[in-house]
Amino acid sequence: MHRLIVTFAVCLAATTGTSVVVHPEDLIGDWQDHDGTLYVFRENHTMDRRYSDYDWGPRAHWELSGRGTIEISDPQKRSEKTLIRITGFGRNIIYLRWPDGTNSVWVKTSNRPNKAPEPTPGRRDAHI
Repeated sequence: MHRLIVTFAVCLAATTGTSVVVHPEDLIGDWQDHDGTLYVFRENHTMDRRYSDYDWGPRAHWELSGRGTIEISDPQKRSEKTLIRITGFGRNIIYLRWPDGTNSVWVKTSNRPNKAPEPTPGRRDAHI
């Protein structure tokens, strides 16, 4: 009986303590969630979030922590960070948990290196 309890405890610790392995280069590209929001991650650790005519500030900064968390800093609110926990990752799909406990799934729509976007005349979401 003691051996069974120890085996169960070891298996439980192995399954609950594992974190998702994601490298910064895995995030580079365009990701879209079920609402149509587009998350653009660039090599220089800047990103944009676009939905309709809404944007996440001039250019947010992102980091990937060793704990499987994406840390996003809005340049307009330097002291505030959004911490998004990665709960699962595949080649073109990522499962996330937001700070408020809601879950989200993003699908990769582009693997391009995402250099700074060129402004498009007449478009409201163009960045300079």
